[in-house]
Amino acid sequence: MTAVSPAYLHGYSFCAPAGEICAVTLEQVVPALKSLERQVASGLHAAGFVSYEAAGAFNGDLTTCAPGKLPLLWFGLYQNRSQAPFPPHESPFYCGDWRPSLDAAAFDRGGAAMPRRSF
Repeated sequence: MTAVSPAYLHGYSFCAPAGEICAVTLEQVVPALKSLERQVASGLHAAGFVSYEAAGAFNGDLTTCAPGKLPLLWFGLYQNRSQAPFPPHESPFYCGDWRPSLDAAAFDRGGAAMPRRSF
């Protein structure tokens, strides 16, 4: 019996592009997902994203910032997918010299000003 590696030890590599599915308006998001389901059910593989700003397509009570330049949903469709192990790492990951743009007091003021909603 072949042991299956845990998901956190590998990713996937996709090749042989077969198309793409894109939604740029809230009205296009759900039909795009339905199309994506059909394509995957037909044997294709999909890799992509649904943006946070697409939330209103699923529930009109959810509000977000206005969409930016990226689509609300984008998936590439591929004929082939293979498991690709992550390379071993020798040292901790380093992102660079990030600095907060607000001090703690300004952050707290911003949080206090946000409307409270329960879902």
